[in-house]
Amino acid sequence: MRIGVSVNPGATTRPASIDQLVDQVATLARRGFDKAVFANIFGADALTVIALVGRVVPEIELETAVVQIYTRHPVAMAQQFLQTQGAHVRSTPV
Repeated sequence: MRIGVSVNPGATTRPASIDQLVDQVATLARRGFDKAVFANIFGADALTVIALVGRVVPEIELETAVVQIYTRHPVAMAQQFLQTQGAHVRSTPV
């Protein structure tokens, strides 16, 4: 059985910082959760958060719940999706 959890960056009185979100997801990974899910709410861009968190905590699967696509051009969304995916791939020195 795989278990995921929704991470709400604005659940407190102040939105969580990127460092707080990274720490939160790292804690979830250590506790055995398989997936962290982010929504585009409370001022946090889910794709940007996933790109940054995924570089630091690659052992957990990351997913979006809500992304505001109707306010963005499809080409801009495609570019952001590609950049988010690319952020997870770390280059290794030759």
